[in-house]
Amino acid sequence: MVRTKDAIWDQTTPVTKSVTRAGMEVTQTGWRCNHCDKDFWANSKTRALMHLSGDALLCDGVDVCKKVPEDVSAAAKAQLIVDATKKTLGGKRSAEDAAVAARSDVERAGQMHDAGGEEEDDDDDSEEEEDDGDDSD
Repeated sequence: MVRTKDAIWDQTTPVTKSVTRAGMEVTQTGWRCNHCDKDFWANSKTRALMHLSGDALLCDGVDVCKKVPEDVSAAAKAQLIVDATKKTLGGKRSAEDAAVAARSDVERAGQMHDAGGEEEDDDDDSEEEEDDGDDSD
């Protein structure tokens, strides 16, 4: 089973089982909790974090590990919060950074508008100068 090198997987053991799908024998991969020996067949980091958090309020349809040590539980809860924050922010910028960028965009838009207005005035002046030159001939 291919997994990212995340500390959460140190709390688990990879497991496999043979299943029949569409008449074919295939090997399904999953993981076993090192604390309660329960097997899970969805290789999801989030589900592993939910299980190891030991907190039923954080688990969305995932059985909670009742034997997980407090330090592992605290780390799993913290990682769930970090992952949820990244997802909420789109993994890009913090809300403060987004507000600064928005103000900067507004300022740049105002400068472009001001610069555009000056260019129009310059164009009008040059046309008038050309007209003045034509009248003197």
